[in-house]
Amino acid sequence: MGDLNSYAKEDPMLVLTSNPTNKVLTAARDTWIGNQPQFGSNGAVITRSFGYTNAVHMMDEKKGRQPSWSYSYNDEIGSLDHMLVSPGLKSRVVDAIDWNINSSETPLFDYQKRNAGDNPGIFHGTDKDYSAPKVTAFRSSDHDPVIMALSYKYAEPGSQPVRFTIDSSRVDIPFVVNADAKKDDKAYLVITSGLKSNDKPQIPVVGLKKDGLQTVSFNVANLPRGEYTVRMYLMRQDVEDDQAVTKANDAEVTWSEVAGSSKEMTIEVAKTDGISTGKVAVPSYDGSGSGGSLGGFGLLSLLTFGWLRRSRRTH
Repeated sequence: MGDLNSYAKEDPMLVLTSNPTNKVLTAARDTWIGNQPQFGSNGAVITRSFGYTNAVHMMDEKKGRQPSWSYSYNDEIGSLDHMLVSPGLKSRVVDAIDWNINSSETPLFDYQKRNAGDNPGIFHGTDKDYSAPKVTAFRSSDHDPVIMALSYKYAEPGSQPVRFTIDSSRVDIPFVVNADAKKDDKAYLVITSGLKSNDKPQIPVVGLKKDGLQTVSFNVANLPRGEYTVRMYLMRQDVEDDQAVTKANDAEVTWSEVAGSSKEMTIEVAKTDGISTGKVAVPSYDGSGSGGSLGGFGLLSLLTFGWLRRSRRTH
């Protein structure tokens, strides 16, 4: 994501996404990364793309919007700034759009002092020395930022469970409770899978001290290393006719599960000394279009195809 300095239908973006135009994509000649020559003195033809999706353009089409833009030059508009998502992330995109706080604003509000003229106070709320400028988001750059919203299930970690470590035979397992939680509700944690017959973990009940959205933490004792599915839910005391109910003892009080309060996640409990960070492998580009890590070729594409900004409309 970011300023890729390429319009949507220019070569760098066609390499990173796809090439429906079927135009011939050619790398620049005499391109080096460090001491390694890349494409020789005549350049090379790039025949395959990475398969990323331009999230803003995808959502413009899905929502029936006018095409977004992030940059203007000589009264022409286009997008040089992009948010690219892999095939695996594509279904998670709720929305993506350019936030037009910069490209369509007058240079009089510019982040460069010289564009404010002799009376910067008119536009920046300050004196000519910029001693105390009024800070706003507008014209903080000449490019517009991209905003994207993603949707995940609660505590969804991807392909791996959420990992928690044991400290002195105890492990803290946090959960976020919903905004409709009430003071004196009780949070319960149950382990629905992963326990063996001889496992006897001690799980506390957590009483809420306030209303609303908050995090509760269960300090579980004697939970062995392993992978578990855990479920958290709230219980609330039943009160009839909104009147205080006086009971002789707690045994007479009835409690019900709060609708919509249940949350579940898969966790891994491990000892600190059993965690290995390993090494991050950066795969080389194989032309498969699978949309994996950008790796070295992503950097190469940005360096190789870094064209000067041109006043061209996107298509």
